[in-house]
Amino acid sequence: EEQYRIRQVNIYYYLEDDSMSVIEPVVENSGILQGKLIKRQRLAKNDRGDHYHWKDLNRGINITIYGKTFRVVDCDQFTQVFLESQGIELNPPEKMALDPYTELRKQPLRKYVTPSDFDQLKQFLTFDKQDS
Repeated sequence: EEQYRIRQVNIYYYLEDDSMSVIEPVVENSGILQGKLIKRQRLAKNDRGDHYHWKDLNRGINITIYGKTFRVVDCDQFTQVFLESQGIELNPPEKMALDPYTELRKQPLRKYVTPSDFDQLKQFLTFDKQDS
């Protein structure tokens, strides 16, 4: 049934060498690989060999890294101030989409009750005051 997962990650961009890394905050007992998903390196943005630059990043865009698509929904205050000082008009922040699988797991499990013809009160009244 599960087609995809929405996972919250932090994308770090390093101005000194235009490298990036992708790190997922650890969630206890999730059963999936977490932590450093993509180590720090210069990441190609297309097949021509161009690399991501800070001018390519903005809120509300999708970036694809090694076949995985990441949606940039917001940035920290430092990044916002830096990009605005460089003349980049930032898109408004977005809310993080909810993961359908996680939301499904939050719902309580349904109890399965098998219908029964057994009536305890009837049995009690039938066998009341009888010696065995």
